[in-house]
Amino acid sequence: MVPKGLRRVHDESDSYALLTEREQLLLDVLRRWLTGWETRNPHYWQAAWELLCRQVSASAARRVLSGMESFVRAIAVDARRTLAFNRPCCGRVTSDERLLIDIMLRPRSAALLSAVSLNLTLH
Repeated sequence: MVPKGLRRVHDESDSYALLTEREQLLLDVLRRWLTGWETRNPHYWQAAWELLCRQVSASAARRVLSGMESFVRAIAVDARRTLAFNRPCCGRVTSDERLLIDIMLRPRSAALLSAVSLNLTLH
């Protein structure tokens, strides 16, 4: 079952190959995390963790995944429309995935993701 506010799609217009390495990493982690959420299969969360830990320290990976989880949960709950995402192996990028990674990679997003994470843990 796909979480409320999100929907699985099969294709979109942007090519994965056009993304930078940072964008590809973030999208790969995001898709695995979302697939784990959708399927409740810890294999996907473990895959996201391992993929991220190959690039950053374990403490940085924890912060990234915590912020990503809080950010996606907040968006999925309050979105005015359903957000679309693809399977981890898909060579296409949805416009929603593109928007999410653009937001998460902005310099001020680190503070935003931390604030969202803190806000969700306080409630």
